[in-house]
Amino acid sequence: MCADGLDLPFRDGSFGVAAAFDVVEHFDDDDTLMAEIRRVVNHGGHLLLSVPAYQWAWSRHDELAGHERRYTRRSVSELLTRSGFEVVRASYGFAATFPFFVVDRLRSRIGGRGPERVGESQLPTWVGRLLGSLSRLDGWWLSHGDLPFGSSVFVLARRVG
Repeated sequence: MCADGLDLPFRDGSFGVAAAFDVVEHFDDDDTLMAEIRRVVNHGGHLLLSVPAYQWAWSRHDELAGHERRYTRRSVSELLTRSGFEVVRASYGFAATFPFFVVDRLRSRIGGRGPERVGESQLPTWVGRLLGSLSRLDGWWLSHGDLPFGSSVFVLARRVG
């Protein structure tokens, strides 16, 4: 099913859990979007979401993907709180690969516009394997606490009120 995020075709309180992975950043008015998501989550229900991190990391990729903004852990937590959710846990993600992310963003600033469409850049297979292995370190780290930085923010929130 495809629907408008600002007018979801579900009754109030339809879901015990909702997910919005890499969705919120595509909406000009994220407060209105969150109000609509809250409407369809039942009292005490949960929301899982992810958003891209750090406005300083804005790049051509964000423009091509139709992003309106990037977030910090604090800014997305504030959005959720004012929208009637209680943040249960919020952490950055992809910390182990973050140095590569920073280098890529610096390279794109120094070297030009970057790809002309999302997914255009292809990494050698060995680089993909290396990044995958590094990402598994995040799983270990998250079992001990939140990640202090990363290229995405992941949040578990509960609807209150």
